[in-house]
Amino acid sequence: MSASSAHGPRNQPCKVCQQRKVKCDRKDGSPCINCTKMGVDCILVESSRRKKNPPHYSELLIRLKRFEDALRGYGADVEKIARGEGVSRDNLVIRGKEFSKSPQSPGEVSTYLEKTNGTGLTDQFYDGEEILQSSSDIETLKDPIMATYDAIFNNGGDRFAVESPASDVGLLSLHPSPVQIFRLWQIFLDRINPLTKIIHAPTTQQRILEASSNLDNVPKSLEALMFSIYYFAATSLTPEESETLFGQDQTSLTKKYWLGFQQALANASFLKSSDIVTLQAFVLYLNASIMNIDPRTHYSLVGLAIRITHRMGLDRDGSTHTLPPFQTELRRRLWYQIVLLDLQTAQISGGGSPLLHQPWDTKLPLNINDSDLYPEMTTAPPSSTAGATEMVFCLIGYEIASYLHTTRHHETLSELESRLKKTYLKHLNPTLKFHQLTIQMAHSTLSKTYMTLHHNRHFPKTPTPTPAPTAAETQTFFTHLLTQLSSFNSILTLSSPSPILVDAFAQPSAQIKRSPYHWYAQKNFPFAAQILLLLFLRTPMFASGEERERAWRVLNEGFFLKRMGGSRLGR
Repeated sequence: MSASSAHGPRNQPCKVCQQRKVKCDRKDGSPCINCTKMGVDCILVESSRRKKNPPHYSELLIRLKRFEDALRGYGADVEKIARGEGVSRDNLVIRGKEFSKSPQSPGEVSTYLEKTNGTGLTDQFYDGEEILQSSSDIETLKDPIMATYDAIFNNGGDRFAVESPASDVGLLSLHPSPVQIFRLWQIFLDRINPLTKIIHAPTTQQRILEASSNLDNVPKSLEALMFSIYYFAATSLTPEESETLFGQDQTSLTKKYWLGFQQALANASFLKSSDIVTLQAFVLYLNASIMNIDPRTHYSLVGLAIRITHRMGLDRDGSTHTLPPFQTELRRRLWYQIVLLDLQTAQISGGGSPLLHQPWDTKLPLNINDSDLYPEMTTAPPSSTAGATEMVFCLIGYEIASYLHTTRHHETLSELESRLKKTYLKHLNPTLKFHQLTIQMAHSTLSKTYMTLHHNRHFPKTPTPTPAPTAAETQTFFTHLLTQLSSFNSILTLSSPSPILVDAFAQPSAQIKRSPYHWYAQKNFPFAAQILLLLFLRTPMFASGEERERAWRVLNEGFFLKRMGGSRLGR
């Protein structure tokens, strides 16, 4: 006798509760509490004998085939994934959460993001997961996306030293030579620092130069920072650069500095430390490792960073604590970099972004160069509210993060875009690679933000259908998809001559050179946008015409550049 029959017949659940797999308290025709709270009709599920094949079985097969086709498009061996064998890290799948409602006005965005995780872009791709979970015949199957992560990320990223590494490592033997230290530092300054800006380069350089001449007596927090810089710089190298500049293959080089970083971070007692330099080291590592470890692990590590920042009070502006201007500015830079990390890792891991709707009042960093800051200053430097300083790339991202923060929203997205153009973008010189990168990043991120806020209008999942988008709204969404993908492709090829002739089936061309900022492009790979664009191309509205041809050209170029990830473009 089954458990259900032993306890008498169960009440038949409503459709919403059955779909959400929660207990339904519907009685005598009265709506259940869940439906009442959601404001939807409480419709009883018709009682019927279980069929061998549930009604949604054919839909499940269609969606599974769609998943397999999408994975094959990225070079994945679907059969190997099914067998649980390892696959290339290039096949990383991005996961999001659903939005319950798409905001129609500025005033609604705060409530909208507060009720959601603020990270949903790939709901349509994950509908199949709910189908799997709603079938009692196959509900024991493992989450297919998480199974893919398990197959891809088998490199021991979970062995990160939270308290202490597995064995003590002699850090002196892991430090590079003084000449190589300075070389790695220069690579960091050229490729990484402009896109992170969490350290003050002049004072950090002086400290590193002094430490490199006496590696036996390096302060623990500084040593952790040095190894995070080594590691980050090494990950930005091509295999050829690693061999030429350091006489070592890139895998061995990065592994050595990864081990050194873990030991140095443990030595600095980073979980208990309130030293901002130690936290800087940890945040640099989180930026460098986002595409190298399991997104679920990375999400947890970012959570550690958030807890540490709260303990150190970085979520409160330093000016309210009467901290020195130099410290206040570094704390602002570090805080906003963690906010961006939280948003990004929440999306690819499928977790929520807690910082979106938590209260914090940290002001944006000043739009100034490092030369305008020095530790001994007693008054805050004047900030140029407009212009292209060293902070321009980071500030655009921070402005958008601040826009998404529920307690700060006060303008529409189009108003934000106009302000960013007036404050930053119009001052940029498109002949400079860093400014080119900044322009493309701004276009891509603004388009991604639009897609985030309006995703549910085009790919609804809620029990109560949202109004169908108009043709104009669909066209706008489609245009933003193309903008994000085109901008991403441009970032990957900043160092290449223009124009670039791309053939997805050709051999890698010698004329395509890897961008010095390829690491940024790889950690922001727009997988979700590619999937959504493919879904749009299946609709009659985009069955033909010039826009369809342009979309396929953009996708073709993106696949080609991604396929080169193992050679000239690197990962």
